[in-house]
Amino acid sequence: VVTMVLKIYGTFVSQPCRAVFWACRMKGLPFQHVYSLPHSDKASDDDKRPRVDTESPRFPSRHKAVPVLNDNGFVLTESHAILTYLAEKNEWYDLYPSDLIFRAKVNEYLHWHHRSVREATYAFFAPTVNPGGKQKVHYLIPVQNQSYKRPPPLPPPPPPPPAAF
Repeated sequence: VVTMVLKIYGTFVSQPCRAVFWACRMKGLPFQHVYSLPHSDKASDDDKRPRVDTESPRFPSRHKAVPVLNDNGFVLTESHAILTYLAEKNEWYDLYPSDLIFRAKVNEYLHWHHRSVREATYAFFAPTVNPGGKQKVHYLIPVQNQSYKRPPPLPPPPPPPPAAF
């Protein structure tokens, strides 16, 4: 029986990659880190630090972005998709609740984070990648400030189970 090791392609410089790396480490899930940088085509088979950059023909995703998960041939991109997949597969209910209402609130935050915080930080910190980023960030800052004033409310926790007699 051949057992493949979970592989995660990315770099610790990337916040979305760090979120995936940290969740796996926090939960004790073994994985192989394949060092991958965006906008580069380098690759090596060095056992100590394997590397496959996003522009390399060996990079496993056509999206050319990190992080990428390869779970026994199943390839998945986008940090939030990877995190929810791993949480569901490994039953990490403390990170991704099984209760529909609580899970919906986690999903709400993940989608808000992706469209709001990530877009603003990308526009602010990557003007060379996104030349229009500086103009965009001036629009996004007041929008972000308003959304921080109104955090989404969480529903009340479910009632405890009845006491056994």
